[in-house]
Amino acid sequence: MSFNYTNIDDHKNWNEIYSWIFDKIISNKKINNITEFYEEINNIVIHDKVLWDKYYHSNLADINYSDVNLQNAYMLRYCPIYLDTFSGIVKSLNYLNCPNVNEAEIIKIALCCGGPASEMVGIIREFAKRKNFGGVIFNKIHFDIYDINDWSYSRSIFKEMGLLTSAAELKNLNLEITYKDITLNFLDLKKVKEAFLNKKNYNFIIFQNALNEIIAQKNKENVNSLNVNQFLISSIVQEPIKSLSKNGYLIFFDRSNKNNSYEEVGLFFNLLNRSLDDYKIKLLEQDYDERMMIPQSMIPAIIKERYIKNPSSWNRYSYRIFQNL
Repeated sequence: MSFNYTNIDDHKNWNEIYSWIFDKIISNKKINNITEFYEEINNIVIHDKVLWDKYYHSNLADINYSDVNLQNAYMLRYCPIYLDTFSGIVKSLNYLNCPNVNEAEIIKIALCCGGPASEMVGIIREFAKRKNFGGVIFNKIHFDIYDINDWSYSRSIFKEMGLLTSAAELKNLNLEITYKDITLNFLDLKKVKEAFLNKKNYNFIIFQNALNEIIAQKNKENVNSLNVNQFLISSIVQEPIKSLSKNGYLIFFDRSNKNNSYEEVGLFFNLLNRSLDDYKIKLLEQDYDERMMIPQSMIPAIIKERYIKNPSSWNRYSYRIFQNL
């Protein structure tokens, strides 16, 4: 890294994730001085407005997430509050039947529509606190990360962050972390079947903040909502759960607030809940949660002063935990 930004006035207050992201941006853009740094911040602000407008107007089907500039904007606005979503349901999981860890003592996790996969950091931190899971001592966590877009640029940040910020705990537990990036369009049912055909013993299949965008993409085909949801149940439930371990979890997180959520996501789950027996899964828990993830004082002023809409400190989401029978 050729430029040091640590003399910026409020840098000492930043949450660590912003330093990780800015280090990547500076390296990728080959930024050499403060002028170039602020020029890139202004570029990010432009792309953040594009992203925000598309989300606000529910124009989700036309976002090019492979654009590195959009990824920078996405990471700075959303990843800080998405990082630790998984930890919010760990208490619930502690009271539920744990999935079997396979004979190789590997915890296998599928992150579907994983994007930058910032949730890996929170998941690694949670498992780095544990010496066993489901009564079995594990020595490895493997992530398969599925997405149609190329997120390798931003995903590399969170792979490294998950390892380095939990390095002492991972070393103490002799715990190995591995990853595999898999390109997959969940609207291509044939490809979904092929992708999960030879996958076995996932302990967790997780869709985080993905359903609303999958539905938006499918709706472009101008089919009625019932047919959309029937297709999606096949694509994101029926086929993936064939690869779940005994008692394995299928988990959905979706952006929400207490009084309002994506209506079409609700319709999808209403249909799924009527079909649980067909797929031999049960709904263990569904709820809404909201947590302050990062105080405004820990968000860089260079972002807050320029964004048309301040990055939120809060992660507000609904979640549903299904279990394989």
